[in-house]
Amino acid sequence: MAIQKVGVVGCGLMGSGIAQVCAASGFATVVREVNGELLDKGLTSIDKNLNRLAEKGAITEAVKGEIRGRLKGTTVIEDLKNCDVIIEAIIDRNGNVTDARVLKPLPLGLDASALEAVKRWKFKPGTLNGQPVPVIYNLTVNFRLQ
Repeated sequence: MAIQKVGVVGCGLMGSGIAQVCAASGFATVVREVNGELLDKGLTSIDKNLNRLAEKGAITEAVKGEIRGRLKGTTVIEDLKNCDVIIEAIIDRNGNVTDARVLKPLPLGLDASALEAVKRWKFKPGTLNGQPVPVIYNLTVNFRLQ
């Protein structure tokens, strides 16, 4: 089974970054947010990042278009129904993953490996009025073995 589609729950700082990396890696990516305003904010962040990469010459305009073409935003949770695994990660004020859990298990016992990878990540903390605040990010990863 090959990875076909990656779903990401949440399009905040972590979710948008994960969605961008997945799409840049060649995967069709669905990113879900609770409302259109938050979804638009996350997708705008991805667009800014891609524009910055193109301006620096790290990617071409064509590649930028391909990456963006693989990204689909949604507010409908059912759009993630084909995902093989859903991982939820909670980030502390310093950007460390404090808790991660598998909401939909991976085949062949890959849950522990996926969680360990997520727990190693360090993220820029979310802020409110200039103060770091705890945030909850969700990540959906599809694994298929060939």
